[in-house]
Amino acid sequence: MLFQNDPFRDLDALVGRLNARAGGSHVMPMDAYRRDEDLWVHVDLPGVSPDNLDINVERNVLTISAERNWPNQVDDRNYLAERPRGEFRRQVHLGDGLDGEAIEANLDGGVLTLRIPVAERAKAFGLVVAALRKDSRNAETQAQIRAVGIRLVDSLDELLAEADVVSLHVPKSPDTVGLVDAEFLAKLRDGTIILNTSRGQVVDEGALIDALDNRSMRAGLDVFANEPKSGTGKFESALARHPRVVGTHHVGASTTQAQEAVADGTIKVIEAYADGRVRNCVNISEAPPSINRIVVRHLDRVGVLAAVLAVLRSSGLNVQQMQNQVFSDLGAAVATINISGVADAATLEELSNISDVLAVSSPGPRNG
Repeated sequence: MLFQNDPFRDLDALVGRLNARAGGSHVMPMDAYRRDEDLWVHVDLPGVSPDNLDINVERNVLTISAERNWPNQVDDRNYLAERPRGEFRRQVHLGDGLDGEAIEANLDGGVLTLRIPVAERAKAFGLVVAALRKDSRNAETQAQIRAVGIRLVDSLDELLAEADVVSLHVPKSPDTVGLVDAEFLAKLRDGTIILNTSRGQVVDEGALIDALDNRSMRAGLDVFANEPKSGTGKFESALARHPRVVGTHHVGASTTQAQEAVADGTIKVIEAYADGRVRNCVNISEAPPSINRIVVRHLDRVGVLAAVLAVLRSSGLNVQQMQNQVFSDLGAAVATINISGVADAATLEELSNISDVLAVSSPGPRNG
């Protein structure tokens, strides 16, 4: 594997497979590296002519097939035959960020050189991508944002003021229903493109139609507010019929590559869940509002946290989030516990009296 957040992350370690007619299995040595916006691949193929070389890309799998023939004549007296000959075959699984349709190949001096450009879609078609900063994003998401070069801004007003294209990726919730209303649209420049592939209710369709009619805006939509609730049904939409709207059904992006990406993402979600982590959950509360915190410094011994939780339960305090960090080689730990209520002095004293608890503090409410 190459870099986790890189377009080449699915290169499958460049593992080669060979089926030779004679001499058993032989390796087709290969090097691969990224230079600027291209992946370069070098394959050793001494003694192979261009007529006996085939390069094919199908479903993001690059297959290199070559044949090295016996160079001698029928009547030659052979003393050694150490050079492998026959059919060679190597497969490389390209990441979705690579353009398999634009490969350049050159065979010179027994070395096949391939230049595989990064797909334009992986470079955001040359656009500068900006997004709204959220402190609640976890470290893994923050790393992915940095890896693809997304610039973060501090306010929605700042984001909208500079946008040429606005792409919506939010769940349906009380906070997002009607998010794109007349006030939202007024902050955009004339001619801005609106893309919504999240939920139809996120957009005030009347306000969007007004912006399409009077401000030269355009829209790409695969969701609408009044779409049928079942697989069949009558659908009438003034927005869908608008000449400045391009619409598709909600699975319009269900290509082979998308299916493979979904499968890969599903495996990552399951692996994270097995490790006790939650990925890609739209309704998880990263920072519950108006919570109070209790910090318990304690010895890293069996039963301490169980006793702490028992005290909180008896006091009627619900634990919403909890993190326990153990210090290496010190035998000590600190637990940060977010609770829905307020721990009074008696509760804090009872926690302090637990065996192996070193100190208890309550920093007060933390607003998300």
